[in-house]
Amino acid sequence: ARAKAELLEEPALGGLCIVPPGWSALERVASARSLRIWRVGPGGDSWLESSSSGYTAMPWGEPIRLRARGRHFAEDALAALSVAVALGAGVREAVEAMSSFEGLAGRGRRLVSGPLTVIDESYNANPDSMRACLESLAREDGRRIAVLGDMLELGAGSGVMHEEVIRLASGLGLDLVVLVGAEFAAAAGRPGRGVVSVGSWEEALAVIEREAGREATVLVKGSHAMRLDMIVERLRGGA
Repeated sequence: ARAKAELLEEPALGGLCIVPPGWSALERVASARSLRIWRVGPGGDSWLESSSSGYTAMPWGEPIRLRARGRHFAEDALAALSVAVALGAGVREAVEAMSSFEGLAGRGRRLVSGPLTVIDESYNANPDSMRACLESLAREDGRRIAVLGDMLELGAGSGVMHEEVIRLASGLGLDLVVLVGAEFAAAAGRPGRGVVSVGSWEEALAVIEREAGREATVLVKGSHAMRLDMIVERLRGGA
């Protein structure tokens, strides 16, 4: 939070600072700079409401419809909408402009390879983004497979955080979880039913290719250095 607060040293006095609720360090700096504060999230100035039909941006009551799926994308869209409205754009106009947004390569792109629908989240990973993507995968129809690469540069708590991701993935009712890398291998110990631990993206690809004869949605996510993007590219080549 302190590092992010350094970004607020540049905006002109009287400018706008959009932050999640509860980020007191940012709010202190914003107040000292006489910036207007707009809180985005639960209990804030704008927030999401969810239902079986999707997400609604509040307080405006406008549904958020994106080609990219998942609450994490809806939350990002809410932040973008809040910026647009704060700068004077019309709510409906801004929502319509976002409706064509779809995930980018490595960040939520979806592609079809034979019977497999691949969700490409291979650019980066941390515990929060892993949770968001896994929970989104769990809401997909049909068979669901997660290919998860090590989350790098997490520091002393890395082992515990990898264990937490494994517990989450194992508890979501997914059909198969493929763990890639030494961090996940150490955290998994002896993997349980429906969980496979491998050492490289090549081994993970071989596991997925054995599933290629059956329809499934496959999430591919890990730190960029794990090279899980190669799995996506190989599958894409067979599309």
